[in-house]
Amino acid sequence: MKKLILILFVFISNNLFSQDLIITTTNDSINCKIISQEGTFTLYKINTASGQQSRAIKNTSVLKVQQNYFNLSITNINSIPKKPVKETSFNAGIGYTMLFKTFDADDDPDFKEFYRDLSNAISFHAEIQHSFNEKIGLSIRYDYFKSSAEMNDYKYVYQFQTYYMDILEEVSIHTLSPGLYYKIPLIDDMNIKLFGAYDHNFYDDAVKINSTTFDVFGNKSGLALGIGYENIISKNIGLSFQIKYRASKLNKVTSVNGSGSGTDIELYGLDRININRLTLGLNISLR
Repeated sequence: MKKLILILFVFISNNLFSQDLIITTTNDSINCKIISQEGTFTLYKINTASGQQSRAIKNTSVLKVQQNYFNLSITNINSIPKKPVKETSFNAGIGYTMLFKTFDADDDPDFKEFYRDLSNAISFHAEIQHSFNEKIGLSIRYDYFKSSAEMNDYKYVYQFQTYYMDILEEVSIHTLSPGLYYKIPLIDDMNIKLFGAYDHNFYDDAVKINSTTFDVFGNKSGLALGIGYENIISKNIGLSFQIKYRASKLNKVTSVNGSGSGTDIELYGLDRININRLTLGLNISLR
């Protein structure tokens, strides 16, 4: 009984003395009396079972300070203020982009391998987000994808004639995506994020066949959908993982040969250039 009375006395006296509240970047709360906030440290006093003690905490570890926070209401004592909603954040990351395409069983195996090498590669992205509240916001994202593939002595039959070709090809795709996102809160600072975007793709394909070089380029808009997982690890840094699928095919390109003259080419049916992509991305966000 005496031990219980002592614990209750320490708890009540600590709260009567501790009229300020420090919230750390790890969401811990410290009921204390702040002495000073100078330089890189905050000095404060706290009651313990052995009496008052003076302590210090680095300002970089402090998320928020509330002076005169103490209230005898248990609800107020136990409540911890939520982190303020950050209106703007910048994300940058790296991903792996894969072609979303099926091949026919009778397609040339060498060509299928060449096409996969040309269509799957590491990609980079950067994004600016602006949130209206804790759940809804706008974003604009830039993606850069680049790949290359080579095939030697490729046999191609056209109109009863056989051609042998050495092919070196390099593809670059720049994508600009304004969109909307919606966050579903989980626990603490973890969220599931759903997003949709309007993609505009700038496609550039540099091709060298034997000794002839030419460039094929075009642009096409399409839709993108995705889902992501986000974890805010401090007041300024977050980490997220995203899966994004974009659907688009080029039906018109411009071909420029080595002399610089260009020709517009309309593509139909299976000849359309498939730029449907599935991207798995890892992001770091600065808030």
